[in-house]
Amino acid sequence: MGSPLFPIVVNVVMCDLEMNFLKLLSVSFSFYIRYVGDIVLAINQNYIEVLLNIFNNYHPRIKFTMKIGDTLNFFDVILIKGDTTTHII
Repeated sequence: MGSPLFPIVVNVVMCDLEMNFLKLLSVSFSFYIRYVGDIVLAINQNYIEVLLNIFNNYHPRIKFTMKIGDTLNFFDVILIKGDTTTHII
């Protein structure tokens, strides 16, 4: 299962990333939710690669991946992008 310290270390690293590196991005998010090392967010399509580069330049051993689409599984929630609203199931 892993070390019991893992979630604590990940949380410290992610807090530092959020506080220091996300300031470099001059755009706001429609929403941003993080649980330990998992993030779900909505951002303008033009800034997707910039955001991924900011996250991946944080530390050479930490690499982030991204899923782009109309549906997204985030733990026990499925987010479905609609024309005017986002439905949460």
